[in-house]
Amino acid sequence: MALLSGDPVWKERFKLALDRGIYRYTHAAAVDGPLLQPSLNPDWTWNYVCGGGLTDRHATNTHTPAYYCTEPNGFMFVYLHALKHGVFERRDDFDWLCRNYIAGLPRNLSRAGNLSSDLDGYGIHRAWYGPVLVEGIPLEAAALAEVLGLPELAGYCRWYVDRYMEFVKRRPTYAGSGLPEAQPYGHRINIEAQFSQLASARFYGSIARALAEFGEVDAIAPVEPPAYGSFAWEAGWLRVSTPEYETSFAGHTCLRNIPVVPCYGDPNLGTLIGGAPLATLFSKNELLYAASFPAASLWHIELDDHNGRRFLSCSTSPEDDTSVTVRRSPDGAMLDSTAFDPYDAPCNLFLKDGEFLELNWQRRDRANRFDFYVHNRYHADRIELDFGLKGMAGHYCDRVTFVLPIPDETAEFRDASGEFHPLAELSGLPEAIRWRHGNRTCLIDALELTGASGGARLAVAVRKLPADPGMPGGVNSFSPYSTSQVRFEVTPATDSRIWRLRCRLNFQ
Repeated sequence: MALLSGDPVWKERFKLALDRGIYRYTHAAAVDGPLLQPSLNPDWTWNYVCGGGLTDRHATNTHTPAYYCTEPNGFMFVYLHALKHGVFERRDDFDWLCRNYIAGLPRNLSRAGNLSSDLDGYGIHRAWYGPVLVEGIPLEAAALAEVLGLPELAGYCRWYVDRYMEFVKRRPTYAGSGLPEAQPYGHRINIEAQFSQLASARFYGSIARALAEFGEVDAIAPVEPPAYGSFAWEAGWLRVSTPEYETSFAGHTCLRNIPVVPCYGDPNLGTLIGGAPLATLFSKNELLYAASFPAASLWHIELDDHNGRRFLSCSTSPEDDTSVTVRRSPDGAMLDSTAFDPYDAPCNLFLKDGEFLELNWQRRDRANRFDFYVHNRYHADRIELDFGLKGMAGHYCDRVTFVLPIPDETAEFRDASGEFHPLAELSGLPEAIRWRHGNRTCLIDALELTGASGGARLAVAVRKLPADPGMPGGVNSFSPYSTSQVRFEVTPATDSRIWRLRCRLNFQ
């Protein structure tokens, strides 16, 4: 409007609209205003409530900033377009907003070429709009990062452009039709699948628009990001991305999203994953593990007490007494939500050789006097998991069960002889467990189970999960794989106070 009209009245109205628009994203009043469009802060690339919600409930539309970035009136496109055509000059507030947004993108960009929202632990139903994330975000972010003097981020975004296009070309539908899939993650979700043609038209139109305006992005040298973690301190969520694997840890479940959304007619919109020591796992281009809606498909601990109650370490509510800290080891500072102001820039922790990210999570059940905890170490080439339970000695605990859901079609275990056998034959603590998908294998070794010795008893069982709707491998499931639970069931000794499982995940 400001470009095409020479009328000073319209130009003044444009400036007023622009000022108010940026104000809505940067003023504290917009952080959680139920009748206002909330700010991008502090997550910067995802907001958790959309405009128009009522004061007594939150809407489930959490992907609006992705649309704002890729629509023709997305703020990055608007800024680039305006600067290119001289509509207005650089603005400090617009620079600040876009710098932080681009810095927040590594939390949502995947080395496998698809959006990492299926890694993030919140899992609200996002698969149907997946092509949107390939449309313009990496292209426009790369171009704008270069303008804003962020050459490192520009190189990273340019590298992701190639990954996203490679991902589309790998889709089964592409060779025959040139169209990406409606659900580009391989998840078996059937809602809005009928819009694949519309999504494809939008997909190619948005790419053409971005390239026509900012084709010079091809001149930016692509640079693969090193291993890094992106810490969303407000949400208690750590995203980890390395050249070998991608995963995340969510401190609690779904944040403000609700798992059942009747208006969509889908009972499986949420992924209950808070506190699970292992979340969705990618290695290179392969999805090795994903959790579905039921807690049975999550890595977790089950505590059965003497009164017949069962407590789960996962599916943790924001109301629970939890804490999350992240440290870049061996000598980084300990970070938690108190280390940041609400409007701080996103926290990306890039790792040097030999460094790793150390995550500590604890959930305290003060009424029943026990704590669940997770202590993970994320190295560039492996993950070291340490999760367990601290409780009272005596007869309070009837059973402590460590549950490891494993995609079972290719799963095997190694015994003391060094030979691998089908997972269904497992009857004791194995030397290692492995499974594969495509050309990638995940090997779990260095298993150490504390609290299963002395007077305690250990039973090992493998239970196949049903492929019902919403369950792994079923319709409307976030996991495309049939899955079996590996269960290490400990009947504690009377003097036991801590039960823990340590293991190491390697990728081949």
